[in-house]
Amino acid sequence: MWYALLAFGLVVIPYLRKTPFKSAGIYIGISSVISAIGGLISSGFGVDGRVYDVIWIAYGFFLVGGVYVAFRTPRALIFLIFPIYELFPALIFPLPFVVLFAGLTLEFGVLEAYDFSRVKIVCLMRIARGERRFGILLTPFSKLGLFVASLLDQKPSRSLTFLSYSLFPCCLIVAVLVTWASIAQVGAYSLLAAVFVYLVIARNEFAKGLDSLSSESRGPSSFAVE
Repeated sequence: MWYALLAFGLVVIPYLRKTPFKSAGIYIGISSVISAIGGLISSGFGVDGRVYDVIWIAYGFFLVGGVYVAFRTPRALIFLIFPIYELFPALIFPLPFVVLFAGLTLEFGVLEAYDFSRVKIVCLMRIARGERRFGILLTPFSKLGLFVASLLDQKPSRSLTFLSYSLFPCCLIVAVLVTWASIAQVGAYSLLAAVFVYLVIARNEFAKGLDSLSSESRGPSSFAVE
């Protein structure tokens, strides 16, 4: 397996050299070679199998970085939950599957909050109150933004708006974990599925509502946070 990983690292660099993913190819290739060498050295010394798990988990982090380098989007970070989830049983103790799914949903919600924070709060309010059938699903985010603005008595920065929007998915995931901790596992998974569907629909309504508002004004830039 380590030799296969080493061969992959040596092949992927020249293979992607003349493509738009040249940087990603170099990053993933070097990461693969380093991980393979680490695995071969560990095999030579006959170390504990847990070391192999840690090497593969570290390689998982490298691959997520490679996806980010290739596509230059924060959405690539959503895949971090997989190596993080595997890191616990390798070093500490195993985690239940609900934690993996909750982590994925939370990352999706945080990325959604990041997208929402890229436009002005008034724009988010217009979408929530507009003619979109499920636009009301954006109301909790806009209310949080307004609440933070009222506390500061001024327009909050984009980073602060992002943090305030992120509170909502965080609270939803906390509710899921509390439900699971109260031995209501079926209820926790059902609630988690409902939260994920809610976030997907809210993201869809935001995108379509923003397109509608953009067509009525000068374009998307008129709604961007300065």
